[in-house]
Amino acid sequence: MNTQKTVFNRLFSKVEKTELETHKVELSFIKDFDASFAQSFRFMQKAEKEEAELKKTYQAVLAEFDNVLQAFERAQKASKELGIDLPKEYTSKAKQVKADIKQIKGKI
Repeated sequence: MNTQKTVFNRLFSKVEKTELETHKVELSFIKDFDASFAQSFRFMQKAEKEEAELKKTYQAVLAEFDNVLQAFERAQKASKELGIDLPKEYTSKAKQVKADIKQIKGKI
């Protein structure tokens, strides 16, 4: 009787330990999930902040490009009044600025 009791105690004690280990593993998965979720949330917040900063930078670039185009138009008008042509280099740069403006407006 005593031997049978000892065998049963050992069998049941192993089953309980196994069940506890299973719960520990499951809790580990939940902790991993929580940690990954928190990390992805921080990345998202950082990306949103950087996106807002990038939009501000694009707005500043667009404002400066507007100044460039206005200066080009004044130079073009003055050159026509004087009867001379602007060097093609400036016309090419103005076209590039216009293309850049289109590209930036497509991003914001």
